[in-house]
Amino acid sequence: MKYNSLRPFFEEFLRTDNFLFLTICPNNYERCKILDRICYLLSKEKNFSIKSLKDTKGSVEALIASIEDISFFAEESLVIIDEIDLLNKREIQLISTYLKNKNSIDMVVLGASKNKNILDIFRLFEKKGLIIDLQYEKSYEKQRRFSEYIQEICKKYKKKITSNAIDLLFEKVGFDLAAIENETVKVTIYVKDKEIIDEKDISEVCSTNENANMWQIAENIVWGENFQNTSNDISSFHPLIAAIRYQLNVGLKLALFKDEDYLLPRMPYKLLQQRKIKAKKLGFIFFKNAMNFLYEIDLLSKSSVNEPQALLELFYAKLKQQEVNV
Repeated sequence: MKYNSLRPFFEEFLRTDNFLFLTICPNNYERCKILDRICYLLSKEKNFSIKSLKDTKGSVEALIASIEDISFFAEESLVIIDEIDLLNKREIQLISTYLKNKNSIDMVVLGASKNKNILDIFRLFEKKGLIIDLQYEKSYEKQRRFSEYIQEICKKYKKKITSNAIDLLFEKVGFDLAAIENETVKVTIYVKDKEIIDEKDISEVCSTNENANMWQIAENIVWGENFQNTSNDISSFHPLIAAIRYQLNVGLKLALFKDEDYLLPRMPYKLLQQRKIKAKKLGFIFFKNAMNFLYEIDLLSKSSVNEPQALLELFYAKLKQQEVNV
């Protein structure tokens, strides 16, 4: 069965006993959030042996063999494969054959940016599983979905947010879910004991996201060996802060979670291994302190005459000094 909206998809998810779940969403971050939610809800009911391509170093054949071994010993598994549409034809066919012939009650959770290369799997899930398909989502549907997500975040912090404040947030950061998430969390912390977030709070706290391509600079700051940013434009400073915060959160997860934990951030296997090694070496405390440094820099930007470039250089210097002390 196929759905084009998250709410009815998860309503059906909670009341049925399906074993096959497919998420199609062009945006990697949005898709990973949906996959994480599916896996979380499944794991609440029982303990699974979690299997993914990272366990077999990207080998589809080895993954299927390991699943069959588990099934032979009557242990249920949760199989997670994201970006299945990027696999080659032979690998996709292997997965399709496994799905058509499987007799076990393993849970299978797949993710793809589009259904073009996986039509056989798509048709199978339409008949025997659940699909959330957002590849043709209309702009007003996305806005409604993001509005509900903002309200969910606020509810976790025991806050409410006005519809006008949500509209202003969209105006400032656009429809980038990662930026929306970062800015929403930031404003819930900023308002402290205030229960209702309004337009004034958004205006005072949230950044204007005129340049969404800050991720590479943020990756270089957190994971690389150099820092290059020559802009003193405050409008590009705050999106960069949000992007750095996201990379530090990735580091926190990699330093904290075990290898088999499905909550590990999803990224190409080789890149995941490289960053996992560095995160484990630096440790959880490093990333936690770095988040505190970043918060201080963000506050300074709102009250200091220092130029954005100088504040970023200060943050980078603190980061590298702490890295030396690890």
